[in-house]
Amino acid sequence: MLYDVFVTGAPAYSYADVSVGTRVFIRLPYAAQSCQTLYEPGYKVNGKGFLWGLSDLFGAEHLPNAAEDEDINITLNAAVTRIDAYYAEIKPQDVSSHSVPGGSDAKIKPFIEVLDTLVTTTGNGINVLNENMPTGLGLLDNNGRVKATTQFTLLTMFADYVSSGTNFTEYSRLHIYDEDEELFTPLNHEGLFIDYTIAFGDLYMYWSSRWYFKPDQPYVFKPNHQVSVKADVPAVTGTGSTLRVALIGVRERIG
Repeated sequence: MLYDVFVTGAPAYSYADVSVGTRVFIRLPYAAQSCQTLYEPGYKVNGKGFLWGLSDLFGAEHLPNAAEDEDINITLNAAVTRIDAYYAEIKPQDVSSHSVPGGSDAKIKPFIEVLDTLVTTTGNGINVLNENMPTGLGLLDNNGRVKATTQFTLLTMFADYVSSGTNFTEYSRLHIYDEDEELFTPLNHEGLFIDYTIAFGDLYMYWSSRWYFKPDQPYVFKPNHQVSVKADVPAVTGTGSTLRVALIGVRERIG
């Protein structure tokens, strides 16, 4: 079982893909500038880093665990200074099964939907639903609907972007919709505050301090539901910067 991953010196907007056997199990995103997700091995809370700490939300039994004929691999999309992976030998009752909790074909898996969108024009309600996911692992179909065989439970999330310097976009609010209902601010449609040029906002995450957004209760996106993610952009400096949004929770295969 892989129970934790630490990355030293990762560049902004990078990520690590954890594969079990031939399948990418989960994509672990790095932050852009202000937030902290994957980090150095010295920054543990109660011995836990990013992945093991997230399992307090989604359940440690769902951490990636290879069958006897599989390997666990970690693939980075950019050069880093160092990577540390922590493993434990925890054998399920059936060591040949790929569908036990944590297995490559498990029905329930921890899941992070990574959205990366560069916005270079100002305006309100700009679409930022641009998946940056391995082929076949994304939550949505080509029309922005949750895949018909998938249910996703949102447990936490973060938003980050380069918010200073020569080239950056100022993102002030984030709006997340399930069909026609705006989540978290359904009455005034104000959206979640993410303007880091002013202050750390609603979706700021600094994991080694356990500072993160948590809804009052987990939110479930049902199969075939239309998902929209939109941002308000009051200013763009130079060529702008990419908004990274990560929706973190549990994905369940239906049927």
